[in-house]
Amino acid sequence: MAVEQAFTGIRVLELGTRLSAGGCGSLLSQAGASVLYVNLAGHSSTLPTKHVYRALYSAGKSAVTIACDVEADQLRELVSASDVVITSHDTDPDWPAMLGAGWSDGKIVCDVSAFGNSGPLSGQCATDFEVQALTGLIDTTGDASVPPSRIAIPVT
Repeated sequence: MAVEQAFTGIRVLELGTRLSAGGCGSLLSQAGASVLYVNLAGHSSTLPTKHVYRALYSAGKSAVTIACDVEADQLRELVSASDVVITSHDTDPDWPAMLGAGWSDGKIVCDVSAFGNSGPLSGQCATDFEVQALTGLIDTTGDASVPPSRIAIPVT
């Protein structure tokens, strides 16, 4: 007998271009949500198709490729049909400017970024390696007799 998962029936639109946004969508998919990943054709920060973690972060999701500069109406329809929208404001297009005011009204927007929406580093990008260093995680790994070592998989 199949067991209903916690997020069964929840529709998630993954617009975020950061690897961590893909990880967020993957976790929601594993919890039962229906996740549609939008590959933004021509956008420089979109995770490359041949990225080492692409297959891992695409598992369990549907995908569509959209040229966001010319297909804003299609994007609006996808947002409208979703319950949750995953973004990453520090690398994504300016969604409010592109899709119009109120583009996310009534939606849960999960904005995945390195430093959040406020504070001295807000809006800046960082690699997983940099976040591991800044949070002190890198200092808790490896052998005490050698310099700190990063965790090889993207965890932060």
